Amino acid sequence: RTDYALMALGQLLESAPGCLTSAKEIADSHQIPAELLAKVLQSLAKANIVAGVPGATGGYRLAKEPSQVSLADVVTAIEGEQGICGCMKSGSPDCNHEETCTIREPLQQVNRDVLDLLNQYKLTELTEFRRNTREREITHLS
Repeated sequence: RTDYALMALGQLLESAPGCLTSAKEIADSHQIPAELLAKVLQSLAKANIVAGVPGATGGYRLAKEPSQVSLADVVTAIEGEQGICGCMKSGSPDCNHEETCTIREPLQQVNRDVLDLLNQYKLTELTEFRRNTREREITHLS
């Protein structure tokens, strides 16, 4: 589902500021099942990453500046809080192996590193990557 969210956000990023894009238009563009995309967009709206406008002429637009939304924000909005192991999520039940676990501390560091990395990448970089890829494709075809 995160991949669908990123595809939808990529399309919204390319829309003119303030313009609305319908869920159907996004679903059709990326061949995503419309019902699933609707749920993804609802999750993004709940996290205030996109804003939805209801009605026949409604649709979605970004709710924040792309430079203010990290990939960690998107992953968390769609998948919930992430952890390499279930015991690494806040509010998770106590680990049954806490006294004998030899991997908790190293994996906690890996978990922090992954989250830090996802926080470094913003939606603006997604657009830049897509633009650079297209430019390389055009240059290659010329």
